[in-house]
Amino acid sequence: MVVFYTLRLPCETPSIAVQKSEVSAFVWLPPESLRKVLAGEACEEEIAAGYVQTDGTMATGKVPLERIARPYPNEWKDGLAGGHLKALRKFVELHH
Repeated sequence: MVVFYTLRLPCETPSIAVQKSEVSAFVWLPPESLRKVLAGEACEEEIAAGYVQTDGTMATGKVPLERIARPYPNEWKDGLAGGHLKALRKFVELHH
């Protein structure tokens, strides 16, 4: 079962808390970046990201959107898993 929630956020980049044991990386995608990802467009911009380092600590930085836009696993061992990609496409379809 997939459940979607629509939220109004007070800022463009909210603070995010994740469990390191469940998430290897996370990004906040503005609507235009999400559109590019779902359309499979070439994405040269960089996006703020958080990720788990090899020592298990969390870090933040910028990653090329292209690394996230391609299905997992891509040549960088990044990307959106198939189930997440389908859920995001369905979400956009329902809220377009």
